[in-house]
Amino acid sequence: MLTIRRILFPTDYSACAEGAFTHAAYLADRHGAELHLLHVTEPVGDPLETCFDDFRITPADLAADLHLPLPERDDRPADEPVRIVSAEESGPDPAPVILRYARDHDIDLIVMGTHGRRGLRRMMVGSVAEEVVRLAPCPVFTVRTHDETDDMAPWVIRRVLVPVDLSTRSTLTARHAAALASVYGAELDLVTVLDTGDLATLPFDPMGGKVSLDEARRRAQKTLDALMRALEAEVPTLRDHVTTHLEAGHPVNEILDLAETTGADLIVLGSHGHTGLERLLLGSVASQLVRSAPCPVFVCKSFGKSLVDAGVPAERDAQPAAV
Repeated sequence: MLTIRRILFPTDYSACAEGAFTHAAYLADRHGAELHLLHVTEPVGDPLETCFDDFRITPADLAADLHLPLPERDDRPADEPVRIVSAEESGPDPAPVILRYARDHDIDLIVMGTHGRRGLRRMMVGSVAEEVVRLAPCPVFTVRTHDETDDMAPWVIRRVLVPVDLSTRSTLTARHAAALASVYGAELDLVTVLDTGDLATLPFDPMGGKVSLDEARRRAQKTLDALMRALEAEVPTLRDHVTTHLEAGHPVNEILDLAETTGADLIVLGSHGHTGLERLLLGSVASQLVRSAPCPVFVCKSFGKSLVDAGVPAERDAQPAAV
């Protein structure tokens, strides 16, 4: 079960931000959470600021979207409104302002668009969303502009895809994915990708030598099966709604391909929060998927705030992964 008390929705009033708001409003509505709307004003006279004025909407316009046809809530009166806190702060770069606001207000979840009003500047200095994903003290839910041709409501999620590996740090990631799948009434897809381009990721045998790819597959499938049983035990509504996938290849490519073939509506990832030279040379799987995924991406950390309780899956040999 997810515990969400305060959700931060940073907005630049763009169409992409409006798409992210539908998810922020849905989760706030389902959990009775306080919804913080934050707009970061940038220096006056910036020529890039005038390129997107046609997309401008106000916090009042966003608040009106709470009248979306949300499902009935079973944990509080249907007519109880979501409490909305609207704030405006200034700074030359939105990311540090968003991160500071999240820390100062003990935010549990940040929900934001990935392609807003930054235009050329975004290409030059990097994505605000990626910086927030990397450094936020809490999970971050990134949303691309909703496809208007989709006849489903923008907050609807039918399939949740969570990549897992064989590490012990990522139990939290899979448990977040299971809880989210339960909230949305979605199917859950667990996938492990054996990175055949990086032999260091394949497990060692007890004698210190490398195992074969076939043996690595066998071990990974055993772990996936144990994880599936553990999550079904922890979240009974997922029983018979969890599917496992075992792939070999480049992790990002395989995850993106599987997201397309399964029709994933949400990808849940773990992030180690890598910075510095390693990130510049290799990039993180989480950052690459935030940029390229065909659907929203929910990123939780191996550090920082968790939205699930401190329990562990029933089968302790299940070890979901962070990416």
